[in-house]
Amino acid sequence: LGRAVVTGKECLPVINIIGELLMYLKYREDPDEKVAIFLVSAGGCCRVGQYEILVKTIIEKHRLRNVAVITLENDSGYNGLGIGFRLDALKILYAADVMEDIRAAIKALAVDRERGMEIFNQEFSRLLAAIDGSGERRFYPQLRKSVGALSEIELRQPISEAKYVGIVGEIFVRRDHFSLMGIPEKLAERGFVMLDAPVTEWARYVDFLRKINMFETRTNLAGRIESLVSDVLQNHHEKKIKKLLAQTGLYEYELIEIEKYMKHSTHFFPLELTGEPGLSSGAALSRFIDKYCGVINIGPFGCMNSRMTEAVATPEMSIAGKERAARNAGEPVNLDAYREKLDVLPFLSVESDGSPFSQIMDARFETFCLQADRLAEVMRRGKKG
Repeated sequence: LGRAVVTGKECLPVINIIGELLMYLKYREDPDEKVAIFLVSAGGCCRVGQYEILVKTIIEKHRLRNVAVITLENDSGYNGLGIGFRLDALKILYAADVMEDIRAAIKALAVDRERGMEIFNQEFSRLLAAIDGSGERRFYPQLRKSVGALSEIELRQPISEAKYVGIVGEIFVRRDHFSLMGIPEKLAERGFVMLDAPVTEWARYVDFLRKINMFETRTNLAGRIESLVSDVLQNHHEKKIKKLLAQTGLYEYELIEIEKYMKHSTHFFPLELTGEPGLSSGAALSRFIDKYCGVINIGPFGCMNSRMTEAVATPEMSIAGKERAARNAGEPVNLDAYREKLDVLPFLSVESDGSPFSQIMDARFETFCLQADRLAEVMRRGKKG
């Protein structure tokens, strides 16, 4: 549906967004319903700044009635819709990020995967329904009920013994299972728990840039107050939500540490080069061996950020590179035990255009999985030792 109304040269995320909008309009029950599509915008080398223009052009050209675009800007810290809306959005985003990790754990490790996914889908729908303006009065009681239901799902092994593969890169493609073109299923079949870099990681990154004055926030006094209040309250909600969901036994409690991630990549991606390359590279190097046994960097076809990450970060994905990054972050490590068994860390860059992957890419993926399995075994022995 998306490709039918664009030139075909556009970025995969915006094609999918337009297709999703057209599909919703085509099958909705009330044709007079007023629809708002939320987009984000930013400068720099990413084409996301053009999404709003293209979507508005499609709306006008095809005379789509009662459809509006609401754009939240990176340079304003995504302010403008009020503290209540922002906190409700953050709560469901934190919960959704963790639920994605739980979904991956069920797919890879559940004793009864079919029943596990049935429970997961049911509880996820209930969580989404709990965000309707009534805030904590419905959301947290439902979250506790969902924790109880999810706790009944039995795994073949404790989640602490899972083999984790991290997914980093362009924020849309890494979170959209259609754009991932079967990668989640392939990893689950091989026993890997796939951890997508969370959506909230990017929101935290924007907050980090604002705090270090990397850009001047373009907002009014109300927007500044909104940012300050949300900075304090989102820390509270992140901890509370993640601690509750960790009780399911399907997820390991972990907070987003943007400053730590960035310190692991500033020796080859300076902070002034804002965007996903430094964040993706730093998160990967920070969590390799400590958590990940493999990392996949994925983005849309022709994405400058993803290609920059592949070109600059790939040579750093080694035992020596991990040690350099740790020293740069002020967290020196001794990985001599790992150096004896392997040198290169399993790191795969993938570009997705919505078409099935080629045989060459499938072969590279198989090699990556073998390398990740080998590192997982070395990590397991290291923990026992």
